[in-house]
Amino acid sequence: MNARAIGELVLRLWGAMLLIGALSALPMEIMMTVSAPVEADPPGIMTRQQFLATLLYVLLQAAIGASLLRWGHVAARVAVPGGLAVELPADEQRLHRLGFALVGAVVLIAGLQDAAAAGYSLAAKPTWDETDPFSYLMDRQRENVVRGVVQILAGLLLLAGRERIARAWSLLRSRPPDEGEEPSP
Repeated sequence: MNARAIGELVLRLWGAMLLIGALSALPMEIMMTVSAPVEADPPGIMTRQQFLATLLYVLLQAAIGASLLRWGHVAARVAVPGGLAVELPADEQRLHRLGFALVGAVVLIAGLQDAAAAGYSLAAKPTWDETDPFSYLMDRQRENVVRGVVQILAGLLLLAGRERIARAWSLLRSRPPDEGEEPSP
């Protein structure tokens, strides 16, 4: 497997994750946007604008995910030189550690994204709103805050504990952790 093929695989997996995430969030975002109050006072306008911005973000995420799925090979061809051979770690244990580290990095980045969305909501808090910051976030961004905290903790756990997790995974699969399969030439 060469570097370009790995790049294409990673881009398409990223696209699939983006698309699945967007499609799973889309029904709720449409419902929230449609049911948002249409009032002339500032809180009603701000709520409506937040729901519309979130809906546009989800739609943009779906478009980017679909594009990466469809044209990931083109992006890999542009970004990665053609003939680079890549040697992956040979034993199964190393591949498990690498896999858990990659999943941990993706989950951590998703958690940081949710935390940034909540932080932006707090930074954009109107001056006339005298609600304390914690209550303001829990009223408006509860889902992002909770999901962000859980994803950040899970990502850090996967990154920091990937060796132990890989060992436990091997034991669950009834294989000794030191016994890896060497790929055939």
